[in-house]
Amino acid sequence: MNSTGAYGTHAAVIGVPAYNEDSYTLAVRVVHEEDDDVQVILPGQSGNSATDVCVSSGNNGKRDTIKGGDDVYSGQNILVGANLRCDTTADNTDDMTDSYSASGLISYLNDYVYNQAVVKWSTITQLSDMTVNFDLNNDGDLDISSWTTAEMDVIINQCNPSGYDNVVFLVNDPSILCRGISSLGVRYAFVFPDMGGNEDLIIAHELGHAAFSLGDLSPEPPLYIVDNDNLMYYDEGVRLRVGQWNQIHQ
Repeated sequence: MNSTGAYGTHAAVIGVPAYNEDSYTLAVRVVHEEDDDVQVILPGQSGNSATDVCVSSGNNGKRDTIKGGDDVYSGQNILVGANLRCDTTADNTDDMTDSYSASGLISYLNDYVYNQAVVKWSTITQLSDMTVNFDLNNDGDLDISSWTTAEMDVIINQCNPSGYDNVVFLVNDPSILCRGISSLGVRYAFVFPDMGGNEDLIIAHELGHAAFSLGDLSPEPPLYIVDNDNLMYYDEGVRLRVGQWNQIHQ
């Protein structure tokens, strides 16, 4: 819920902006890639013919493994190929092994970060984990080469709860080294715990993009001033400046 910023009677005298409190709701969800291929013939062992299945898709019916050696793709299976030997190791690992608890996030956002701009996250809900097939090219990474990609859309479409202003997905193995990604004025953000850092801080930063259209800050000419205490400067600080307050309430 947004309300228009205003100048209070006393604040207006000294030119200090005053705002009505804006309230938002947030959901956080951990997402796992569903790698469940089955090793039918052990790596290095042989079958009886070139068409013997080396690795089969699991219960989800989708191949999650990249073939090795001269093994051959056949539908959702991998065959041993001409040398009759299985050269492929099935991918059946859980790529999301980092745990996350959102129990302290509401206090972090409300008491430490966005209270500066008279913003309140009235509800922050950690939803149950979900497991989906988002790795469409089987390379083991979540493609984040643009906003959004087909792999990100799988997560958005299948893991999307209704009734929240913003949604943050926590998932491992981004295709580019970064700790989070979103776009300006959107509903969704992605945070990558395996890239290190304080997840609550990264969530706060990505919400700056998604919920309030705040851009990243970087040193600008001619003075190249570094505002490294700022929330939007490389996930390093938590400060928000008056211009950002105004933008948040627009």
